Amino acid sequence: MNTAAPSRKKLLSLVLTLVFMLTCLPAALAVDLNVDAGFYFKQSRGGTCTLASAAMMLRRRAYFDGLTDWSTVTENSVRSTAWSNGLSHSFTYKEMQVGYATLPSSKVEKIQTLITLLSQHPEGIVLYDRGQPHAVLLTDYTNGTFYCSDPAGNISSGRIHHFCSICFQMLSNGCDFSILYQNICHIWLFLYQIVDPAIFNTQHLFALLAR
Repeated sequence: MNTAAPSRKKLLSLVLTLVFMLTCLPAALAVDLNVDAGFYFKQSRGGTCTLASAAMMLRRRAYFDGLTDWSTVTENSVRSTAWSNGLSHSFTYKEMQVGYATLPSSKVEKIQTLITLLSQHPEGIVLYDRGQPHAVLLTDYTNGTFYCSDPAGNISSGRIHHFCSICFQMLSNGCDFSILYQNICHIWLFLYQIVDPAIFNTQHLFALLAR
């Protein structure tokens, strides 16, 4: 009895199945968000740095999730659901929910929290500095360095070293490095689990992230 032909057919069937499975894997598995595909833009007017940063974060998330309309996520498109005389603490845009939290007061804990959150959130985190006041999109922590995209029009475009952002322009004035993070206090970030805005708070957010 010749079993070679059936064996070859089974092997071919297995190969075709594997190829099909690979083509169906989420696009995110092959995505490097540190390579700019057109994620970043400048705020459209003064006072909307938080909104522009949140829109860039959601644009990166949509791209990461393989959504073909990711480039339609803009400051103006997000405004209707996220803006009310400032960026809302909790909002949902195209089934993507964003939440707000206060960072720990300790500089060491603050930095470690940001590093941990960035490892869980490849789309980045909206970071607010009350000392300016100003917000940027913190994009990643790579090789011991924070990177961001600053929506301010007078700052370089794209993904830049965080110290190049407006939040750290005080460096040029000889500011003590030890106080650079003291005014960075609030964040907005994408929520993987839907949260009822009525019960949402900082403790709830970090409890979710710890799971």
